[in-house]
Amino acid sequence: KIFLPKQGWEEKLGYILGCLAGDGNISKRAVLSNNDTEIQQAYSLYLNHIFGMNSKVKQGHTCRIVVDNGGLTFARFLIDIIGFPKNNKSATISVPEIVKKNKYIFRGFFSGLFDTDGYASHINNSIEITSKSKKLIEECSILLLNFGVHSVIFNKGGFHTLRIANKIYISLFLHFFNSR
Repeated sequence: KIFLPKQGWEEKLGYILGCLAGDGNISKRAVLSNNDTEIQQAYSLYLNHIFGMNSKVKQGHTCRIVVDNGGLTFARFLIDIIGFPKNNKSATISVPEIVKKNKYIFRGFFSGLFDTDGYASHINNSIEITSKSKKLIEECSILLLNFGVHSVIFNKGGFHTLRIANKIYISLFLHFFNSR
């Protein structure tokens, strides 16, 4: 049994979507592949709070995976309603429409995406997210402007990186986005 999200859970819904955009795979079920225990726990907790689903962490082929009990129903919700691509999404993922239209969902989405595909670069004194999807990176760069966060995008080796540098923009990122 799966429940639809309730009002007031926007950032948590966004976080789930952001984690799946970064390290998720959706086919017959949604699976998050990530070794970070804190991310696994937050993802599982939010799945339970929002959708009433339970999940468990298992050892996958190369890393630990979080598998929910939503099965095909939750996978179809993510593909047909949210708009995630099925199977190999790395180059084709974009920011879902529901995320673009609600700043609270985007805050959670970007936090989840940063937790899975982002890092703090001590060499460049910046915060960066790298993806194979150019569209995802470009859309996030535009949506960050709603929070006063400016970023630059550069491409290298078939990957696209969004970089937040400059002390004021890093401070705004840390203020608005709850990364783990």
